Amino acid sequence: LTLHESTSHESKMKFETKFLLKWISKKQYPIIFHSETTKNRYEKYIRNSFNSVKLNASFIIPMGLFETYLLCEENNDFNPQDLFRKNFILFYGRFNQAKGLQILIDSNKELSKTRMMPSLVIAGSGKICFHKKNNDKIHVINKFLSNSEISKLNKYAKFIVCPYVSASQSGIPLTTYLFNKPIIASNVGDFPNIVEQNETGIIIEPNNRNQLMNAILKLAFDDKFYEMISSNIKAKYLIGQNSWNSIADR
Repeated sequence: LTLHESTSHESKMKFETKFLLKWISKKQYPIIFHSETTKNRYEKYIRNSFNSVKLNASFIIPMGLFETYLLCEENNDFNPQDLFRKNFILFYGRFNQAKGLQILIDSNKELSKTRMMPSLVIAGSGKICFHKKNNDKIHVINKFLSNSEISKLNKYAKFIVCPYVSASQSGIPLTTYLFNKPIIASNVGDFPNIVEQNETGIIIEPNNRNQLMNAILKLAFDDKFYEMISSNIKAKYLIGQNSWNSIADR
């Protein structure tokens, strides 16, 4: 069996999930996980929930880049470059309280007091759980994003910010790296294992506005640092040890 997620990180686990995990552990099916974080969460839950249950044999096979986004049909009705200009700062994904969106907006507002900041684009579906306070340089796209829209947003963004408060594993880095774009991410879930500090992005502590602002400034205005990060992503994920060819060989 392959488990993409093993336990909930946002709310109380549903009965169906508990039942499924108990069934998997009792049947002793070998499990493929895609990250160390997911594997550890599964094993901790099994140990804490069921006495004398032997842990499943397990393996970790990391995910490579989500290359299918390069095959998306062009959506001619949506051009981020025309809407927000090139090199905007991007958050994309489902909206909820765990994503730290308010601290991102507040950080952008604070930086805008002394700098000509790029536009900030917040794109995804879910209930609006933040206030942008009539800032005309913050653009919200509140809808379920098509593959074409995700592809175009990543193509024209300068970098992506994931200021999460909690997380497990995320497909965002493996989508964004496809376009050689750096990521700022919180030190939660599997982000520290995918976003290498000052190599493929910047890791910050959750809810730390000063760290977030410094990271945004670094990627927005230090061109030499930005180009180094982009080159590292290409070397590691397109042809290096994290490429699909290397993963398949292992």
